[in-house]
Amino acid sequence: MKISIISNTDFFIWKFRKGLLKSLKDRGHDVFAISPKGDYVRLIESLGVVHIPIIVAGKGMNPLKDLKIFLDLYGIFKREKFDLIHTFTIKPNIYGTIAGRLAGIPVIICSVEGLGYIFSAVQNNLKMHAVKIIASLLYKIAFRYSSRVLFLNQDDLEFFVSGKFVDKGKAQIIKSCGVNLIEYSPLTMDSVTIDRLKQELSINGNKVVITMVSRLMWEKGVREFIEAAKILKSKYPEVFFLLVGGIDKENPSAISEKYLREAEYNGYIKWLGHIDNVVNILAISDIVTLPSYYREGVPKAILEAMAMGKPIVTTNNVGCKDTVEEGKNGFLVPVKNAVALSDRIERLIKNKSMRIDFGKYSRQLAEREFDENIVVDKTMKIYEALISNG
Repeated sequence: MKISIISNTDFFIWKFRKGLLKSLKDRGHDVFAISPKGDYVRLIESLGVVHIPIIVAGKGMNPLKDLKIFLDLYGIFKREKFDLIHTFTIKPNIYGTIAGRLAGIPVIICSVEGLGYIFSAVQNNLKMHAVKIIASLLYKIAFRYSSRVLFLNQDDLEFFVSGKFVDKGKAQIIKSCGVNLIEYSPLTMDSVTIDRLKQELSINGNKVVITMVSRLMWEKGVREFIEAAKILKSKYPEVFFLLVGGIDKENPSAISEKYLREAEYNGYIKWLGHIDNVVNILAISDIVTLPSYYREGVPKAILEAMAMGKPIVTTNNVGCKDTVEEGKNGFLVPVKNAVALSDRIERLIKNKSMRIDFGKYSRQLAEREFDENIVVDKTMKIYEALISNG
């Protein structure tokens, strides 16, 4: 088969679909990746995947720029004559599906991996309302022409089906994008390496390290993380709060660098910026948290922490709640509630044996439900079934 994966960034394809690309190549398929050209194209191509660059406009809807995305994809599809295309993220899902159908692509699969900024934004102004209406209408049009629409969690599937965005018969759950259990493992790093990394970050002694890994947007709960750190540092000066993530400057909801630097200056957190591979950071972490109220799919950052055997504190929010069995591998807290967040983190700070037990269960849960191999196998079966029926 000739198959193409399409996304709005090359980072997304590499970070979230590397395992799928490898599996497709191993099975002898001709594999293409379509995205804007960035720093990860070289890595994608190292797998034997052909990369085709396109330009995807930034956040929001811009009719002229979006028309160019549609026309570019249509031209690529007519030229390459793929047997199957699999689109990810909102603009490829919408414009890729319509262009694919018009170009005669026999099988078109869309993945809705969270509803993203448009449906999560804290701004409730007229512009955001209009964008949400337009996006909803375009989703409804596009998904009429899809072969299958995949979701990471039941909440999103029900939202799309009840809103008549997609026919129930086309909707299917693929629980998470999965995690590589070999790359992310408690056995990844030895104690000497961990001690050296702690020294580099000035984490002295046996300080408990609490880590948040995320794109730095308000909806991800960065304010709540910092407020919880402020509360807990007043009680436990020896605890250490790490924030890992870059600022998405194109996003209207991006955190300001000034806000983060002030939190650092006040001693609440240490901000490390964007890190490609967070294995080392997770290895030195005792607790991992993501207080998100974003419309998540199933957060990759939490899956990676679970695979590394870490206790989790996250919100009782779409996508996040699918990663925690309350009181077994972590705690769920209400959204936008720094006090509740600090309370649950405090329980784990005070109880090392609980941290260890929760961490062990996190790893077991990752092995049972979120293994990347399980996700890839399910995806491949969908591909094969649709191709054979097409």
